[in-house]
Amino acid sequence: MQHDLTLIPLIVPIYGAVPSQIYEAMAAGLPILFAGGGEGAAIIRQYDLGWVYEPSDFEAMQAGLEEIARLPEVVLSEKRQNGLRAAREVFSREMQMELLSGHLLRGLSA
Repeated sequence: MQHDLTLIPLIVPIYGAVPSQIYEAMAAGLPILFAGGGEGAAIIRQYDLGWVYEPSDFEAMQAGLEEIARLPEVVLSEKRQNGLRAAREVFSREMQMELLSGHLLRGLSA
């Protein structure tokens, strides 16, 4: 693997939207260092995909990177596997289409 993790900064929150880079990182098996909040941060925490920091807390991010650099490989490997699993089982196009179809069918029957 050429990269150990990816940095996804979200300086300005976009309410109701998740940065698409999160899905790409999951599918690539890259642990995520996320600077932001909202649904993106919730997804990273829920599926244990990486680390979340406040967008402008550069000192915490630097300390976090230094800590990540000292982690055993097994920790990064777990984050990679968590991302690949979430991409395949939760966020795949097929799963998303099934969810959308279910919502639409429920709306039609109401």
